[in-house]
This record gives sequence, C-alpha cells and structure tokens, in this order.
Amino acid sequence: NIYINGSCRIVNCTIINGSGNGVGGVAVYYNSSYTDCKIVNCIMYNNEGNGTHLYEDWGSDNNKTYGYFVNCAIGNATKPNTTCIGVDKAAFENFDGGDYRPLKKDPVSPLINAGTSRTEYLKYASSTTDLNGSSRFFGKLDIGCYECSSRGFSVIVR
Repeated sequence: NIYINGSCRIVNCTIINGSGNGVGGVAVYYNSSYTDCKIVNCIMYNNEGNGTHLYEDWGSDNNKTYGYFVNCAIGNATKPNTTCIGVDKAAFENFDGGDYRPLKKDPVSPLINAGTSRTEYLKYASSTTDLNGSSRFFGKLDIGCYECSSRGFSVIVR
C-alpha cells in the first residue's frame, strides 16, 4: 500500500491485494504544502485497511479528493470522482492466478483505453513501456501497469 504525504506522481501502477495498519491501497494525507499530488491511471483493487483511518483501495483526509485521483480504477470503495471507474475480478486475464493484465476477450476489460494521456499528468512518468516492456503510447493508454497490445497488424489502402 502507498501512503502519500507530499507532492508526487504515481502513474500507471497496479495496487492489488494489499493491507495496511490504517491504510489500504492508496491514501493521500493532505498538507497545504503538497497540493500537486496526483495518482494517475492506477488500479486499486482488493486492498484493506484497519485502524483510525480505514481506507479500502483509496482514501484522503482532505475533502478535495477529486484532484488527487485521475482516471483510476477503484475496487472496494466509492469512486473518488467521475474520471475514475469501478473494477472487479472480471477486468483481469486471471485475477485468482495472479495475472493482472487487462482482459482482451469478451467482455473486454474496462481498463483498456480508459487512462489519460494528458502531458501534465504523465510528464513525471519514468518509462514509456509497461511492466512487460510493451509500448505505452500506441493509441490510448490503459489503466494499470500493463498495456493491452495488439498481436496483429493493420494495412491501410488509399
């Protein structure tokens, strides 16, 4: 789990099956000095927390949570804003087997092409590839640490 108390960017991460003492998933603890914190294109699913601050999957002790989470997939909690989507086990290739890649067959995962590619959010990203080494910037970005890549090719005839 991730506890944030500062300005930072967390981009295209998959945070699954975590637990914490007081925090589950991602929690942002607001400080007026740290107004530029963003969690972008991340999956937070099946995380637990306990203690005084119980946050399952995401949380913030600030009432302006809409600014912290951008195009994220949330599992066990209410979505923090309208850019985020709900997600469950069916979004992954084989959740119980530990394969957290977006499901490519019917029904296609809601994680595919649901991320943002806005430069102001991604300029701090350290890589242009996903966890498997696939290119991130082929069309729209996926949410999470894996990018769904096409195995075929396209021919354009004019």
